[in-house]
Amino acid sequence: KLDTIQLEQEKQSEAANEIRKCKHTQYSIPTLTIIFDVISKTCGIPALATNDRSAELLNNLFGADKDKLKQNLSRLYKISHLSPKEKAEFQKGIIYSRGWFDERGCMDANKILDQLEMKLQRC
Repeated sequence: KLDTIQLEQEKQSEAANEIRKCKHTQYSIPTLTIIFDVISKTCGIPALATNDRSAELLNNLFGADKDKLKQNLSRLYKISHLSPKEKAEFQKGIIYSRGWFDERGCMDANKILDQLEMKLQRC
């Protein structure tokens, strides 16, 4: 029994380490939210509402916390109400998003990201 318990704990520890590795390589939630917003705009998809259903859809896509996704959707639509810390997070999100789209050769995204960046700087 002791060997079985020990083996099970080792498996759980390995699984936890794998999850940590994945989280380190995943973009932040503001970045994921911005990337989704830009993709939506370039494809002509209507913007998501700031509600639980939208957060659930993004959760299914990104595997990130639904509440944080919902909060970041709200922040994206209400940039003028952001705190300095939130603005800095979104500025980093814009930088990482720009890199993501540049790697894929999507120049249309830069126009949308430029507009978002100007909104962020005006506030």
